[in-house]
Amino acid sequence: MSDKLRKSVKPHVMWGGRRWWLRGAYYQNRQGRLLHRAVYRAAFGPIPLGLDIHHKDGNKTNNDPSNLEALSRSEHIRRHRPPGWLKPDHKRVAHAARDAWWANREPWMATCEVCGKQFATTCPHPKVRFCSMPCITKHRRNSEQYKITRSCEWCGKDFRTLKFKKVRFCTSTCAAQKLGDSRKGAVKSAPRFCVVCKAEFKTYSPYTVCCGQKCGRVHGAASKRRGTIEREAARLQSGSGGDS
Repeated sequence: MSDKLRKSVKPHVMWGGRRWWLRGAYYQNRQGRLLHRAVYRAAFGPIPLGLDIHHKDGNKTNNDPSNLEALSRSEHIRRHRPPGWLKPDHKRVAHAARDAWWANREPWMATCEVCGKQFATTCPHPKVRFCSMPCITKHRRNSEQYKITRSCEWCGKDFRTLKFKKVRFCTSTCAAQKLGDSRKGAVKSAPRFCVVCKAEFKTYSPYTVCCGQKCGRVHGAASKRRGTIEREAARLQSGSGGDS
């Protein structure tokens, strides 16, 4: 084999009737399986779930069975941890210092871009733009950045609206006309009488008993009181029956 061809061939070894290629620090086959794990399984049996295979001498190309051992992921990481790595105690100290800095940071004055009012904030970001959520909502409502163009489902006219809202019509008139058009096939019931004011009305729903919202609220409150009275009467009746 010529020197040029020998240099073009990647380092590899033969094991188990297969060719294993050196990719990075480990030998692998064409399917990406690692040689040291295959050697460990052949020598010691299946690898328990969650365990890593560690090279004892640190040479990742030395896949002799006597050089391999199964370790937990935390122990494997600890053995490969370089000198000077932060220990868990140091991490806790660093996190406590960070939390103390965040809790004791000094407030500074910023100016709201919507209402122009100055407000105190402890946010470390230097570009705090709004003083409250209503100002953020107003900015989004007035900014073209958050608007999209949609077509009205009734008149077909294009209109601008916020991209966060599921608006289907350009005006409330188009929405009402669409609602009326969808009810053309429905038939109103025979005239009914409101259970509160006794006024005559018609409705599409077979379950409506009041002519409007005002009467509905009165009817709901009365029903609640009637239920309370009936429960109290039943309780008194059951108590008197037990005494006798």
